[in-house]
Amino acid sequence: MTAAPPAACPFCGSGRVTVIGTRYGHQVCCGGCGSRGRDIALGPAGRAAAEAAAAEAWNQRAPGTPAPPRAGAATVAHTAIWSRADHKGGQ
Repeated sequence: MTAAPPAACPFCGSGRVTVIGTRYGHQVCCGGCGSRGRDIALGPAGRAAAEAAAAEAWNQRAPGTPAPPRAGAATVAHTAIWSRADHKGGQ
Protein backbone atom coordinates (compact mmCIF):
# COMPACT_ATOMS: atom_id res chain seq x y z
CA MET A 1 0.00 0.00 0.00
CA THR A 2 1.37 3.41 -0.97
CA ALA A 3 1.29 6.32 1.46
CA ALA A 4 -1.01 9.22 0.61
CA PRO A 5 0.82 12.30 -0.66
CA PRO A 6 0.78 15.43 1.50
CA ALA A 7 -2.45 17.42 1.19
CA ALA A 8 -2.59 21.11 0.29
CA CYS A 9 -1.33 23.54 2.95
CA PRO A 10 -3.97 24.26 5.60
CA PHE A 11 -2.60 27.78 6.03
CA CYS A 12 -2.18 29.16 2.51
CA GLY A 13 -3.90 26.52 0.34
CA SER A 14 -0.81 25.87 -1.78
CA GLY A 15 -0.41 22.46 -3.37
CA ARG A 16 3.37 22.88 -3.44
CA VAL A 17 4.00 20.72 -0.39
CA THR A 18 6.81 18.20 -0.23
CA VAL A 19 8.40 15.84 2.26
CA ILE A 20 11.92 17.04 3.04
CA GLY A 21 14.79 15.49 4.92
CA THR A 22 15.84 17.11 8.20
CA ARG A 23 18.81 16.51 10.46
CA TYR A 24 17.03 13.72 12.32
CA GLY A 25 14.19 12.61 10.08
CA HIS A 26 11.59 13.99 7.67
CA GLN A 27 8.84 16.62 7.66
CA VAL A 28 6.45 18.23 5.20
CA CYS A 29 7.24 21.76 4.04
CA CYS A 30 4.95 24.13 2.14
CA GLY A 31 6.59 25.83 -0.83
CA GLY A 32 3.94 28.56 -0.72
CA CYS A 33 4.24 29.94 2.81
CA GLY A 34 7.05 27.92 4.42
CA SER A 35 4.88 26.17 7.00
CA ARG A 36 6.35 22.93 8.27
CA GLY A 37 4.84 19.83 9.76
CA ARG A 38 6.08 17.69 12.62
CA ASP A 39 9.62 16.36 12.31
CA ILE A 40 9.31 12.56 12.21
CA ALA A 41 12.47 10.84 13.42
CA LEU A 42 14.09 8.14 11.37
CA GLY A 43 13.50 4.84 13.07
CA PRO A 44 14.39 1.24 12.44
CA ALA A 45 11.74 1.09 9.70
CA GLY A 46 13.84 3.45 7.55
CA ARG A 47 13.46 6.49 5.37
CA ALA A 48 10.33 5.48 3.46
CA ALA A 49 8.44 4.89 6.71
CA ALA A 50 9.52 8.28 8.10
CA GLU A 51 8.44 10.03 4.88
CA ALA A 52 5.05 8.30 4.97
CA ALA A 53 4.58 9.15 8.66
CA ALA A 54 5.46 12.82 7.99
CA ALA A 55 2.85 13.00 5.19
CA GLU A 56 0.26 11.25 7.38
CA ALA A 57 0.89 13.70 10.26
CA TRP A 58 0.59 16.65 7.86
CA ASN A 59 -2.68 15.33 6.43
CA GLN A 60 -4.37 15.02 9.83
CA ARG A 61 -6.90 17.79 10.42
CA ALA A 62 -9.06 18.54 13.40
CA PRO A 63 -12.71 17.52 12.88
CA GLY A 64 -14.69 20.36 11.35
CA THR A 65 -11.63 22.20 10.04
CA PRO A 66 -12.63 24.20 6.96
CA ALA A 67 -10.88 23.66 3.67
CA PRO A 68 -7.87 25.92 3.15
CA PRO A 69 -8.29 29.00 0.99
CA ARG A 70 -7.33 28.59 -2.64
CA ALA A 71 -3.69 29.35 -3.36
CA GLY A 72 -2.99 33.04 -3.83
CA ALA A 73 -6.26 34.19 -2.28
CA ALA A 74 -5.69 37.13 0.05
CA THR A 75 -8.01 37.63 2.96
CA VAL A 76 -8.93 40.87 4.68
CA ALA A 77 -7.31 39.65 7.91
CA HIS A 78 -4.00 38.97 6.17
CA THR A 79 -4.09 42.35 4.45
CA ALA A 80 -4.74 44.15 7.74
CA ILE A 81 -1.91 42.34 9.53
CA TRP A 82 0.60 43.14 6.81
CA SER A 83 -0.53 46.75 6.57
CA ARG A 84 -0.18 47.23 10.33
CA ALA A 85 3.27 45.56 10.38
CA ASP A 86 4.47 47.67 7.45
CA HIS A 87 3.23 50.84 9.14
CA LYS A 88 5.01 50.09 12.43
CA GLY A 89 8.22 49.21 10.61
CA GLY A 90 8.27 52.57 8.85
CA GLN A 91 8.19 54.67 12.04
